[in-house]
Amino acid sequence: KRDQIKPNVLIPFQLKNDDAVLKWKKWTESRWFAPNNLKEMGNGPGSLKGVYIPYWTFDAQTDSDYDGQMGIYRYETERYTTTENGKTVTKTRQKRHTDWYPASGEVSHFFDDVLILGSASLPRKLALNLEPWDFKQVTAFREEYLKGFFVESYSVQLQDAHRESKEKIETRIRELVRSDIGGNEQRIH
Repeated sequence: KRDQIKPNVLIPFQLKNDDAVLKWKKWTESRWFAPNNLKEMGNGPGSLKGVYIPYWTFDAQTDSDYDGQMGIYRYETERYTTTENGKTVTKTRQKRHTDWYPASGEVSHFFDDVLILGSASLPRKLALNLEPWDFKQVTAFREEYLKGFFVESYSVQLQDAHRESKEKIETRIRELVRSDIGGNEQRIH
């Protein structure tokens, strides 16, 4: 489509077609209940084709001030009575309490290449299994890389991907704040 944003970079395929066919055969042969037509899909030249899947990437420098509480566990020994073999016995057990202390601070973090799937046709669970991508292999986009492969254009729009990246980043910032607060439990206000 003419109005679509063209990719700046891509990760070229690292596996030759012959190697992919061998891996496919090995994988399907290891599946006892794989249908025969699934096993036959990898037979012959050109029987398997790679697909370029679109992703959006986002970078962000974040600086987050927080207020919260740090919970520290302490244990007290308490006595209790119970019946064992028809006799009343006194025992002890440890009871956990949490003491809360105020916490505040700032976390700064640079998020590099927050990946958002640009495809609505690829199941999200499958896409997650493809990660992590080797960003050392990233190269400038050239049309010649696409020859002989299927290429999917993005169907997730930039503004939707941006919103999703912000959600991912916010989740990670909460993890960073919890780590910065420390203790056994954390509350973020």
